[in-house]
Amino acid sequence: IDLAEVAHLQVSVSVLSGFEDAPDGPYDWDIGVHGLIINFVASRPKQNFTATYLPEIPKEQRWSRHECITSLVRKAGYTGPIDATLLNSIRLTRYRTTKTSLSYADYAKGVTDV
Repeated sequence: IDLAEVAHLQVSVSVLSGFEDAPDGPYDWDIGVHGLIINFVASRPKQNFTATYLPEIPKEQRWSRHECITSLVRKAGYTGPIDATLLNSIRLTRYRTTKTSLSYADYAKGVTDV
């Protein structure tokens, strides 16, 4: 980034809360409402995998629940087949977020010389 681009910067922070296990499997969540954390163990080689997406990711990508879960499995680093056995082994935790953003211009208005 060069100095001319600084004026166009924006920062966003998402506060995650309301973590809960999804009792009805990997599709027990709402697009655009819930963030997701998946955990699963692959048998060959025996390895733990985990990945997360904030709520806006599947909405921005226009993914179905299945496409999102498949993408999360790949994001976790798993390269094997994604079949019913694997999908049924996923432990899904869903959560909600509160997001706030600040542009550089708004930041600069609030900064005072020290």
